[in-house]
Amino acid sequence: MQNIHKNVAALPLAISLALLSHSAVAQHSENTAQQQNIERISVVGAATNFAVTADDIEKIQANDLSDIFRLEPSVTVGGGGLGITQLVYIRGFEDTMLNVTVDGAPQTGTLFHHIGRLAIEPELLKSVEVQAGAGEATAGSGAIGGAIRFQTKDANDLLNKDQRFGGILKIGGGSNDFYKYSASAYGRINDNWSLLASHVKVDSDSYKDGDGNEIAYEFTDATGKTVRKATDTEQELNFIKLSAEFEHGQYLSLSYETREEEGSFPSKPNFPISASNPIFPIETERSTTVFNYGIQQGSLLNLAVTLYDTEQSLLVKGNRAWHPYQGQITTRGGDIRNTLDLAAHSLTVGVEYRDQRSSAGTLGQALSAEETGKVLGIYAQNHWDISETLLLSFGLRYDDYSLNTTHKFYAENQANFAAVAAQYPQVAEAGFFLVADFDTLTPVGRVAGPDGSFSYLSRSSEDIKVSSDGLSANLGLAWQLTPAWQLTAGYAQALRGKEVGDTFTIDYNGVEPGIEAEEAENTEVGLQYNQHGLMFKIAAYQSTLDNAMNLEVGGTNVRNIGDIESNGVELKLGYQKDELRMVASYVHNNSELHNYQPNVATNAFDANGAAIVNLAAYSADFNAFNIAKIQAPALVNGQPLIYDGIKLEGYEQRAIGNSRGDTFSLDVSYSVLENLEVGWFFTHVQALDGIVALHNVVSSGDVSEVVTLRKPGYSLHDFYASYDVNDNIRLRLMVKNAFDKAYRDHSSFADYSEIWEGFASHKEPGRDVRLSLSWQF
Repeated sequence: MQNIHKNVAALPLAISLALLSHSAVAQHSENTAQQQNIERISVVGAATNFAVTADDIEKIQANDLSDIFRLEPSVTVGGGGLGITQLVYIRGFEDTMLNVTVDGAPQTGTLFHHIGRLAIEPELLKSVEVQAGAGEATAGSGAIGGAIRFQTKDANDLLNKDQRFGGILKIGGGSNDFYKYSASAYGRINDNWSLLASHVKVDSDSYKDGDGNEIAYEFTDATGKTVRKATDTEQELNFIKLSAEFEHGQYLSLSYETREEEGSFPSKPNFPISASNPIFPIETERSTTVFNYGIQQGSLLNLAVTLYDTEQSLLVKGNRAWHPYQGQITTRGGDIRNTLDLAAHSLTVGVEYRDQRSSAGTLGQALSAEETGKVLGIYAQNHWDISETLLLSFGLRYDDYSLNTTHKFYAENQANFAAVAAQYPQVAEAGFFLVADFDTLTPVGRVAGPDGSFSYLSRSSEDIKVSSDGLSANLGLAWQLTPAWQLTAGYAQALRGKEVGDTFTIDYNGVEPGIEAEEAENTEVGLQYNQHGLMFKIAAYQSTLDNAMNLEVGGTNVRNIGDIESNGVELKLGYQKDELRMVASYVHNNSELHNYQPNVATNAFDANGAAIVNLAAYSADFNAFNIAKIQAPALVNGQPLIYDGIKLEGYEQRAIGNSRGDTFSLDVSYSVLENLEVGWFFTHVQALDGIVALHNVVSSGDVSEVVTLRKPGYSLHDFYASYDVNDNIRLRLMVKNAFDKAYRDHSSFADYSEIWEGFASHKEPGRDVRLSLSWQF
């Protein structure tokens, strides 16, 4: 009955069969089998799961997230070439919808919604596993769009069997102003204990896109002098990992990582640089401590324990559009699971808990806003070998979410009738306006013109508590039809309550008290063939997300905005013979928002038809509105205005998803000599039309009509060469965007220039020739 487990274990690695050499596949299969002793490979979602190995990462000289996932077109990265802005998408869903872990520690929380929340150093990665869509109960809390699991190396991954100590020195650079240095030392302290320490530094100057335009900003100061500010950045990472192996299958590791990035970026780093979005110093820092323990003894004890503590911070300096800003996120928690091998059943039961705190405010002052969130998850997942060729998987998960928010504002301001009437003609026509209570939106006083004036105070505090809980089930099967053909199918549910918001928006936005938990469903089926060096796979899926949460453009509170539906097909064809390896992939995804009723800022009227204008809730020091309109659902002739079938767009549906054209990729590599390999990556993204946008902005009256956007198609060519001078010295050459294509990645937000001049995400870097030299001793 173990044959089917071996086949299922290979499912996430299907693409690797045509990417890696026979020896590498054998080695990775052995490692995967060992890892299964702690956690069984997911069956639900197996048709589209995949893995990226350390060899893949090194081969393409991965420097950031876009490099890591270059080999897999179903995972895309947008945001431009500034690493701090990069966002990951799977099946159209942004990484905020995924459960992302590093050695089991969740990477949750966003410092700023214009900044990517994932920051990982490819140098340290042993493997990356991706589960697309809601999956098995073991995927973790909040995995409504899938999961990404990063696993870091330890000393034993780098040492030979007869080696006690070693190290790696590496230097590299790129023609598009990129330099990287790293040093690692590792060794066995004794027969049980080993230690790995690594230091990585990256210096990047402003890159140039395919048009030769530098991502920088020039302006004329008050003296008439031309001033140039560049988007330079420095990244520094320090990592240390102590690990040990004992008898009875015991494994222990304790790691500590600090990652710092500082540079000059636009206030909204993924937006075009302009006078309204100037460059200022921005600093981010993250420190993570992870403890892992595992023990395997007999069929009833296969225990895995993970404990973690992560602290993140962001500082934005300078007189930015809002205010000099700081944000902090602290995440603590753990996961305990045990796998029982009971004859034909392999049952995993576990519990996880996460406690998170997000706070924000003006730089140099006490933090004025705070959100604290907790989640408790209890789960069970069973893999049942019904026969030698049929495996059934089923599981159940319970999650309990709670969130507390506190927002404090203390701004006292002066207002008078003439100033209000000059901005709002309906106030002048009415001859008066009413002061409305910010929380209840009920009138509390009348101010008459023309000389009436008064003082008003912003809301002094707001405390909201929301909670949600529920069960999620899954069912999947893997059926080995023949030695070459395998059929997989799965259905899974996942639930996510409101978690802490990003540290910028909680500074001035709240949460709807009645917000409901997001509920995801994922159904997929796959068929694959693997024999005689030929691999074929086809998978189709439908993922839905009810009660999607979002903070709309111009909105005041996070609320349920509607339902998401994501449908798609993935095809893959691979061939390997002797020294030649080829993999062709095609990905189609359509992600749409349904049942969307804009909740817009609108002018309200009292019982007599006179205009009511709600006074500002925000300090004038924030450069915010002097008058805050009342939030209300958009209506047409008294009926709710509801939109259906809106393609997701990364600007308006930020923190939810994005749309991109059909993607075709080709990966070809050839071993010219035993120690020389060359390769070619080709990617073509088809143009995407019919992105209708700005529904919310139209409903609020800020623009007159919706706009239909188009994302132009593009083709990219990357080349690489890998040469092992000897067993210790390696040379890697990578030419990215070899033909200097000027393009905007479809996973970045679209070009809105016809509405707002110059309003578009950054274009990707142009040609970049990278060369690295490493010495391992």
